[in-house]
Amino acid sequence: MSLERVIADQQATIDSLKNQIERGNETLNTMWTQHNELFESFARLLDASLPKDDDFFKINSYRNLQHDCRMKMIQTGYCLTCYNFVCECEGQYD
Repeated sequence: MSLERVIADQQATIDSLKNQIERGNETLNTMWTQHNELFESFARLLDASLPKDDDFFKINSYRNLQHDCRMKMIQTGYCLTCYNFVCECEGQYD
C-alpha cells in the first residue's frame, strides 16, 4: 500500500517536471520568435533611408517602421521609459 503511494508521488513529481519543461520550451519559443521579429524590424529600420520633408509616403513608412520597432520592444518586455528589461520606473508615471 505505501509502495503504491510512493510510486504515485514519484509519478506526480515526474509529471510536474515534464509540465515545467514543456512550459519552459513554450516560453523560449515565444521569446525566440519575438526577438527574431524585433531584430527583423530593426534591420528594416536601419536599412531605410531617411525621408525628405516633401515625401509624405516615405515619412509615413519610416514612422511606421519606428512604431513597429517600439511595439515589438514593448512586447519583448523592454521598458522604453527606463531603457531596461527589468523596469525600474513601474508606478512612477501613473
